Amino acid sequence: MSRLEKEKVQKINKQKVEQYEDLRRREILLSIERKLERSEQIFKEKKSVLENARSVARASFHVREKVREETNTRTFDKMAFEAELHASLDKK
Repeated sequence: MSRLEKEKVQKINKQKVEQYEDLRRREILLSIERKLERSEQIFKEKKSVLENARSVARASFHVREKVREETNTRTFDKMAFEAELHASLDKK
């Protein structure tokens, strides 16, 4: 093989290697992009779940507070008196 033929073959081989490397680089970048999108999606879902949990916790806290207020203001004696009052009103 002549020197020019060898150079031509070498140039073709170099182009093939460069094309392969370019393709591989694009595949890696695409893979990274997909992973970043998935990571962002997971982060958003996690944030949503945390906000939902906090909302439920706040609602639960308010319900407990309301129950506590009701039970503190309505002692057993008051409830017994109210029951007697309702019973006497029902008899009339």
